[in-house]
Amino acid sequence: QGKQDCPIFDICQRRCEQARGYMEKSDVFQKFRESDLATFQAQQCSLRPNVGKLEFAEFDLNVHVGPYAYREDGDDPIVGFDWGFFPDPWHVSVVQRQQGRPVVIAEMYGWRDGADTIARHVRDLPYGTRIKRGWGAPDAAAGYSEFSGVGIDMRKADAAVEEGLQFMHALLRHDQGAP
Repeated sequence: QGKQDCPIFDICQRRCEQARGYMEKSDVFQKFRESDLATFQAQQCSLRPNVGKLEFAEFDLNVHVGPYAYREDGDDPIVGFDWGFFPDPWHVSVVQRQQGRPVVIAEMYGWRDGADTIARHVRDLPYGTRIKRGWGAPDAAAGYSEFSGVGIDMRKADAAVEEGLQFMHALLRHDQGAP
């Protein structure tokens, strides 16, 4: 589509034509219509930091993203789990504390899978048997029993998220050294 046909052309610059994401184009347009521009750019485009509680100004792609792999000398990994509104995507982050700092060692995404399939994907990781606990959004609690079935104790994250936000801000501070 050209600029005259696309309501988000100025934001997207045709990147969505190469996207292999999980949202239908009509759903992206709907999110655009339902959001203010700053929120859309933060949530859908990952372009704007520090939009309310959506992003972190301290986050720097060059500092905080790297090729972190599972380490035998690290703590047992933990899982973060969330999914969108059915049948939208799911997301799992696997975090391990290495040398005192938590790092993401794996991320998995899928679409239209049940929680039993997702839990098996996590357990099938080479270090999956070391994953004993995890956290998920309150609205993801329906899938917690499937994680429990593979030995992962899932806990519901606090809906207020204030403690978690303070924790993450502290982790992302540049003056604290490498992540």
